[in-house]
This record gives sequence, structure tokens and C-alpha cells, in this order.
Amino acid sequence: MKKIAIISAMALAGLGFTACNDCYDLPNPEPQKNPQLEIFKSTDIAIAQGDYQTLDLQKALDADRLVTVANITEYQYMPQGYDLAFEMQASRTEDFAQYIRIETVTDTATMTVSVAPEALEQALADNWTHNPADMTIYTRFVGYAVQGQTLQRLGADADSYYHGTTPWKYTVDRLPAKRVIADQYLMLGNFNNWDIASALKVDHVNPDADPYDDARFAVVFTVSEEQAAAGYEWKLVAAGATGLENAMGVEDATAASGTLVDAAGHEAAGVWNKSGVYILSIDLNKMTYEIKLAAEYLYVPGQGSSTTNYKRVMRLATGDYVNYGGVALLNNTWFLTAQPASNGVIFLADGDTTEKDGVISGKMKQAAKDNGDGRMKAPSLGLYYIKANVNRLEYSIYKIETISLIGAYNEWDLKNARDLTRSGNYQKWELKGVQLPVGECKFCCNHAWTYSFGGAMDNVVENGSNFKITEAGTYDVLLDFSTIPYTATFTKK
Repeated sequence: MKKIAIISAMALAGLGFTACNDCYDLPNPEPQKNPQLEIFKSTDIAIAQGDYQTLDLQKALDADRLVTVANITEYQYMPQGYDLAFEMQASRTEDFAQYIRIETVTDTATMTVSVAPEALEQALADNWTHNPADMTIYTRFVGYAVQGQTLQRLGADADSYYHGTTPWKYTVDRLPAKRVIADQYLMLGNFNNWDIASALKVDHVNPDADPYDDARFAVVFTVSEEQAAAGYEWKLVAAGATGLENAMGVEDATAASGTLVDAAGHEAAGVWNKSGVYILSIDLNKMTYEIKLAAEYLYVPGQGSSTTNYKRVMRLATGDYVNYGGVALLNNTWFLTAQPASNGVIFLADGDTTEKDGVISGKMKQAAKDNGDGRMKAPSLGLYYIKANVNRLEYSIYKIETISLIGAYNEWDLKNARDLTRSGNYQKWELKGVQLPVGECKFCCNHAWTYSFGGAMDNVVENGSNFKITEAGTYDVLLDFSTIPYTATFTKK
């Protein structure tokens, strides 16, 4: 008679058989194990793929049962005092370049290896994505003989698996999300007569991430003095909505930040009473919102310029109140502010930086004032191009050692592009007496295309289009960063 041995998920967790975030980099650390039992034969144990290749988690949950992932087809012998247990490893690719461990229940009475639907859902969400769409996974199984806290891997060798030569493929019909999250939302209210067709678009702030994993959205809106006096009412609906039946409002109508609530119609509308340009940021995983003033510029104070005299501090410009960019003189520590003062809305460093192709990137956090600690750092004195995203709280810097004129005059040769001479404060760069033909040109940095400047003469931008030279001749060229927008002057001699 076969022994009934149910090895629960809790027991496996104690042995290290749980879903984990550190199982990605192969080789993965295996649970501690002893040499194989000499009297055990690998042919005494065998399993086959479960009867259903689609794992319906909701159906299993409704029926209050586990999800079978393997059938035990051979169970001839187990040394006295030992129980049989299987560890399931799951990957999104057949080569198992990255995998996770998932809790299992091995039951030799029903001859099954199963997982709890909630445990499987949580493992997929924690390690891969919260998006409830069906997911394809590949599985493999490790067998163990378990006695208390002692386990011994089963099989012909130390790397044996029980799924055969090919991983078993399953489609997981996942549990529905607690909240459906759309790709985009709309902001509407009395400012547009509650008209969905003319509503403001509330965009996902992290397009590289699934909205279910990063559910932050933002929109810039402008409130006139008249609208502020009357009360600027607003609510949110998912893009594609035809009415306000599933709208979201706020818990406290006039608060600048707080909790979002589900409320149909005009109920629970937010009411803003200040004129100006603002950013509404929402996080639907937390059901929170925040309204803050949209900064026209970000200032770059620090040791390279000043932290008190903001007339000496250079600024970053923006076209959407989210992404900012521009040059600034940096030397060691620096930070960003949304106003010409070191208190108010401040952005400081948050964690370590990474570097690739000369671009140093990092995260930043918002603070109320600068106390000298937690500033960003530049490796050395010089002019840097800075990018900052105030929604994703990310920044990058790139040191500009040289700025050169490149174009038709030198056949777009990066190596032999003529360098401009900088002023003492790094704000003006000049090249005198360059012979230019009719054609195009622009400015490149560090004799590379990583960063360049172009666009219109009266609005020079990073990675802008080429300047057009309509008359051949000898020119004095000036690139001016001292004002915003930046300008370029080509003076024919």
C-alpha cells in the first residue's frame, strides 16, 4: 500500500522551494542536499505532464482545489522515513535562461504534483508581470527525498530532472486583476463641459513598462484665473469610455494629493482653485494622485556655479513639463530645483548611477530643500548635457569636452570636424573664419554623434535637424548657451 505523503507549500518554503526573485542568474543556487541514497533506483519514480495544458486558476479557485502540474506514474520505492517531494521550476523561455521556483504539493495518495492557484498567480506577478493576460510558461521538475529538514536529490545524477528531455509547456489562465488598468486615461470636467471627445489625455509615464506593473499616469493642465475662481472641476475615465459610469474622482475635492475613488457621474469631482500650469500624476496601483505646479525650467545649482546666486545658475528647458534638457556647468556636487531657490521643489540623487558610452544615468527623488547631502555628482569640472524626467524621476549627464562644426564643408567627417573655442564660463562657443559651401551642417560633441546640436538658428536643440547654409563663403560661427532657447549665429565675412 502506498504511503500518503503530502508535502505542503509551507514545508517546501522551509526547504527553499518557494518562488524567488534571485533565481534569475544561472547557475542558480540549489537547496542544500546530501549524496544520493545508494539503495534508491531512479526508475522507481516517474512523472508525466498534467492532463490539462491550460492551467485555469480561477476555475480551480472557485472549486477550492489545487492545480495539477504533474502526475506521478511510477512510485515503487522510497526509503523508510522519507517522503517524496517535487520542486517545480518555471521559465518564460524554453532554454530556462531565467527561471523561478514555485511552491508545490506532492501527494502520493492521489499521485499528483500540484500548485495552489493563488501561489502560482503571486509567483508570476512578483517575478514577471501583474498583467492578467494568459501567460505561457515552461516547467521542469526536481525530485527530492525529504526527511525533516534533510533532503536528497533524486535521479541518475546531481542534475537530474523528472520532466524528460523537453520542458513541459503550460498556458496559465491567470486570475483577474483587482482593477482593470487601461493604456491611457482621460481628464475631463467643467473646463471642457464634461465632453469626453475633448478631454485631456493622461499618458502612461513609463512606456517601457506594462501599465499593470507601473500604473503611473500624468497630464499637464492649465487653469485660468476665471476657472480657478469658479473651481476647476475634474475627473478621470479610461480612454475609450463613452460615459462617466466608471469614472474616478477624489476623496477630498480640494486636496492637492490624496486618494482616488470610483464614482460615477459628476460625484466626487476634484476641484482646483489656483491658476497656472500644473501636472496631475496618478498611481492606479496605489489609487493615489498628486497635483503640483509645472515648472517652466529646472535650475542646476551646485559647486560648478552657485547654490545662492541663481543669476549664475544655468537652466534646463522643457516642451512638456515632464522631460527637461540642457547644458550646465558642473563640478562635483549638483542638484535640480523647480524654482530659483534651494527650497521648494528640489530633486536629489536616489541610489547609485550607471554609465554607458559616456552617459551617466541615475534615479532622483523629490525633496523640500537642499541641505548639502544627497546631491548628484559629476566626475570632473566641465560642461554637461543634462536630461531629467520628473515623472519617472530619472536623470542623465554627458560631459561635453569639445563642440565641433561638422557638415558638407568637411564631408561630415567626425574626426576632422573643426572645434569651437569656449568662453570662460562655458556658455559661448565660437569658430572664426571657416569656409562653408552651400549645404548643411550642425554641431557634434566629442567628435561623436552621441550628442549633437541643430534645429533653427534661433532655437538650437539637442539632436536637432541640420542648419542650412544658402550662400558659400567664410563665416564666423557662434553657439550661444547663455539664453533659452539656445541660438546659433553664422556671420558671413
